Amino acid sequence: MTLWQEVCEHYGISDEAASIELPIASRTNDGFKHFCAVRVLQALEYDPSISLQRFFYDDLLLAYKASKGEREAINWISEKVVYRCRNQLALKFGHEAEDAAQQVGLALFSDGAQNGLPLVTAFRGQSAMSSWIYLIMYRRLVRNTKRASREVVTENVGDYLNELALGPQFESIRKQHRELFKQSINRSIESLPTEQRLLLKQVILDRVSTASIAKQRGVHPATVRRWLADIRGVLARRTRQQLFEAVGSDHTVSSVMQMLSGWDASIFED
Repeated sequence: MTLWQEVCEHYGISDEAASIELPIASRTNDGFKHFCAVRVLQALEYDPSISLQRFFYDDLLLAYKASKGEREAINWISEKVVYRCRNQLALKFGHEAEDAAQQVGLALFSDGAQNGLPLVTAFRGQSAMSSWIYLIMYRRLVRNTKRASREVVTENVGDYLNELALGPQFESIRKQHRELFKQSINRSIESLPTEQRLLLKQVILDRVSTASIAKQRGVHPATVRRWLADIRGVLARRTRQQLFEAVGSDHTVSSVMQMLSGWDASIFED
C-alpha cells in the first residue's frame, strides 16, 4: 500500500475523491501524491481530526517542483514569496531583513539545510508558503537580534503568535485588525490553565523540543503533540469568539481567522 492509499484509507474515500483536492495538472502525478501523503500523515500525528481540505496544495506543488530543481518554481518562490516576506519584515527589522532573506533563500534550495535536503522539503502545507517562510525569517531575525542586544525581543507567547499569524498575505487585514487580534489572542491565552500556558512558553519561547518535554513528563512525544493540537484548537475557538463579539461580522472574523493558518505544527519546531 502506498502512502497516498493510506491517506485515502484513513479518510474513507477513493483515490479519485482525494485527488480532487489537488491541482488539476498534478492529479495523476504519483510523486506529488507521495509528497502530499507524507505531510498529511505527519499532520495526523498532531491532529487525528485534521481535514484533507486543510492543506495548501497549490503551495505544496510549488514546494514539490522546487525540491526537484524546477527552475520556474524556484524563481517564483525566490522572487515572489521570499521577496514579499523580506519587504514586510524590513518594516520591523530594517536592513537585517535583507540578510535573512538571502540566508533563507539559499537554504530553501540547497542540499543539507534540512536533514541533508533543501529546506523547502520541510514545508508541510498546513499554512500558506508565504506564512511559513515569513515564520522562518522572523525567527532568524529575532534570534539574531537577541544575540546582538542580549535583550528579550518577544515578551510573551501572545506577541509571538500574533506576529506569526500576521504574515505578508494579510497586509490589508493587518492594518485594520492587528491590535484587535493581538488583544483577543492574549485574552485567550490568559484564559488557559497555568499548565497549558507553561507548555506554550516552553515550546514557543524557550524552544524546548516536544521530545524533551515528553522525557521530562514521562510521556510519549505524540502525547505532547496532541496536547499542543488541543491548545491550538482552544485558542482558535476562543479568539474567534472574542473577535466576533468585538466586530459583529462573521465575514470579517472569518477573514481574520485565516491568519491562524500560520499556527500549524511548524511553530512548535525549529
